[in-house]
Amino acid sequence: MNCKKIYFVLLAFSLCFNAFAQQPAKVTTVFNPQELFAQDLYKTNGDEFRSANGAPGPKYWQNRADYNLKATIDSNSNQLTATESIHYINNSPDQLSSLWLQM
Repeated sequence: MNCKKIYFVLLAFSLCFNAFAQQPAKVTTVFNPQELFAQDLYKTNGDEFRSANGAPGPKYWQNRADYNLKATIDSNSNQLTATESIHYINNSPDQLSSLWLQM
């Protein structure tokens, strides 16, 4: 009989705690997945540099830099010696007035 009383008391406590448990706050959002992933996601037709889906167009260009770096470390004198040659190709229709390098 004692076990039944203990079981009943535990059941009553658990029901009381559940009744007073904090309810999660309702989250409101403006996110609409149907609108975000709609068939007409790409609203522009693109241009000569990029197509509507972001792929390169006929006038898309990239500059190129090829380099050769030779470096040696002298651990006795704690010196780093290096030489580098850079071949930079400007594929842009604009002329570059300067080129910044960071080593």
